[in-house]
Amino acid sequence: MNPKTVRSRLKRMFTVKGAFYRTSFAALVICWTMCALAREGFIDNPKMLPPKLRPAWDSIFFIKTETTTKIDTGSSFLVSKIIQKEFIDYFFVTNNHVIKSCPQKGLCPSAILSQNLKIPQKSMSFLDNNDLNGIIFDQVEVLARSKNPDLALLKVSIPRAKAYDLLPIPLSKSCSLTSGQVLFGMGFPDLNTRKSYVLKEELPLRKVWSKGVFTENLKSDDNGDENTNYFSATTVDTLDGGSGGALLNSVGEAVGVMKGNPDNSDGHYEGNEDPEHYDWQSVAVRCELLKEFLNKSMN
Repeated sequence: MNPKTVRSRLKRMFTVKGAFYRTSFAALVICWTMCALAREGFIDNPKMLPPKLRPAWDSIFFIKTETTTKIDTGSSFLVSKIIQKEFIDYFFVTNNHVIKSCPQKGLCPSAILSQNLKIPQKSMSFLDNNDLNGIIFDQVEVLARSKNPDLALLKVSIPRAKAYDLLPIPLSKSCSLTSGQVLFGMGFPDLNTRKSYVLKEELPLRKVWSKGVFTENLKSDDNGDENTNYFSATTVDTLDGGSGGALLNSVGEAVGVMKGNPDNSDGHYEGNEDPEHYDWQSVAVRCELLKEFLNKSMN
């Protein structure tokens, strides 16, 4: 193709006549991304959620902590807010291992909560504060944490004049789950963890949801680890970065905290094996343990 033809085609793409081509190309990129996410079992469009679950979407927050050598990321969700005379206190729950670089209690200088992430950003390795989007909290206090079950409670205080209209995700009153019950997970899993399985290039981090069913409450002898009896097993898919996200029932109540998979368990996802071969794909800290932890930590 000679230079004159190239210039002519480029000019056409950046004129009014080329609007169709530009729009078609953008639609193709969006379609490819959505198809890639769907193949992995993740959807990034909250409008595709059942109506009762949509309010929870805005209460799912990305969390980032860092040291001089490493960035750790995960998910969290709003479980309560208390309106004071001059401040509003927001309380977020996540996994304890997500904030391992934070102090046992008190202000965590490196912790940042963000309601969303800008698209595109290349990968978790190069994520910085310019990639954060939506509501952002950077004065994060650790109120309580527990290794077993793997939970942490965070607090953010904002002057009432600058407060946000965020709705806490309600906890299930009964915490009862039945085998085959439909559940939903929300968070910020790093899809590049499964790059070798389906994805041929890196996708940026983003908030997504996935759907599955409850399988069982694990017992200590399910994989030889006594800590597994803190968890509910589900087919709701998640990956690194999804830890600390919300596990929800069909009416939008939290019934657990997404954790991922117990180390070295039969359900652990490794390499490029097809996750559909497993009876369950993820675990979550059980609802009754979450309620017990919050009651103890906030009272």
